Amino acid sequence: MRKAAAWLAALLAVVAADAAQAQMTPLAVMTFPGGANLPLWVAERKEFLARNGLSLNIQPAPNSVALARGLMNGSVEIALTAFDNVVAYQEGQGEVALDAAPDFFAFMAFSRGTLRLVVNP
Repeated sequence: MRKAAAWLAALLAVVAADAAQAQMTPLAVMTFPGGANLPLWVAERKEFLARNGLSLNIQPAPNSVALARGLMNGSVEIALTAFDNVVAYQEGQGEVALDAAPDFFAFMAFSRGTLRLVVNP
């Protein structure tokens, strides 16, 4: 009887693990490679997002064109980029024209000083 109960418990654990995986919501994030992504990498490594039902897919952005197109075609849900990219594409001044008018918006900022204008007097 104990053996049967142990097998049943093991089977239920496997089924519960499969159910938990099935309930994961995929989240595609595109970001420019670099140290500014450290909080994202830590969250992924420590499974902070997985504990809340999110399966993270981090994609490196080769350039802002790929990032904007990924947002437009739905292959990317969140883009980590500088605010000037958001404004440029919203105003029709991005590197390339998009097939439709974008509805980009900025909802969080966490970095200060990574993009600086440095000039000589």
